[in-house]
Amino acid sequence: MKALLYNLIPSIAATLSSSDISFKCFSDIDKLYNDGVLLKDEEHNDEAENMFLSKIMKQVLSVGEKLLKYEIPAIIKRDRFAWLRDNEFSRQALAGVNPVNIEILKEFPILSKLDNAVYGPLELAITKELIEQELNGMSVEEVFIPICL
Repeated sequence: MKALLYNLIPSIAATLSSSDISFKCFSDIDKLYNDGVLLKDEEHNDEAENMFLSKIMKQVLSVGEKLLKYEIPAIIKRDRFAWLRDNEFSRQALAGVNPVNIEILKEFPILSKLDNAVYGPLELAITKELIEQELNGMSVEEVFIPICL
């Protein structure tokens, strides 16, 4: 049930909260965790009655003024700006938290497939030396195994 609500509540909050909520700075985002999001009855009555899960909604949102308060993610508790670092973005991408298009590296050096007239040279700024800094003493040749598909 906790997992259901953990995934459902952000969707509910987005649907039912004021559409005029804007984030002007990082401290506004922090307020979601510290203060929560206040939902007034007139903001959610019509939407809640029209939704498929209206019974659950009425149980979850059963008090006059509603407060949706989010738990601070563990990574943010440890380091407020950890999400800015490449290694954290990569960890989240691989874990499925922050999904992006991930493909296996099939050739090296990496060449762009974009139009070089528009986007510049085909050679990427990601060099062998930059990669080897992250390989804990291994070389690109040691970790790169071409896959024949």
